Amino acid sequence: MTANAVIPFALNVQKWVHEHNEGPDGKPKTHFTRIPLWWLGILGMIGGEFFNMLAYGWAPTAIVAPVGAVGVFFNGIIATLRGEAFTRWHAGGMAAIA
Repeated sequence: MTANAVIPFALNVQKWVHEHNEGPDGKPKTHFTRIPLWWLGILGMIGGEFFNMLAYGWAPTAIVAPVGAVGVFFNGIIATLRGEAFTRWHAGGMAAIA
């Protein structure tokens, strides 16, 4: 479950970096691979996916796969905290996951 929470967090870190790296002309100020926080995001995604893969080796797929929905739930929370819109449709989807 932790791996499926780390993955959306890392993805949102990368998205944040891309949004804040944009100059007034819409082009990147610097290449994203030169930003340490972007690397933290990619390493978080790789680590999360690695541990997710390990979970498939230790538990039945019927248990591990549905836990992946936790990532969607956490992404909804993180994206909302970042200022993205949260509608009734989003609330309904998150309620269905929980």
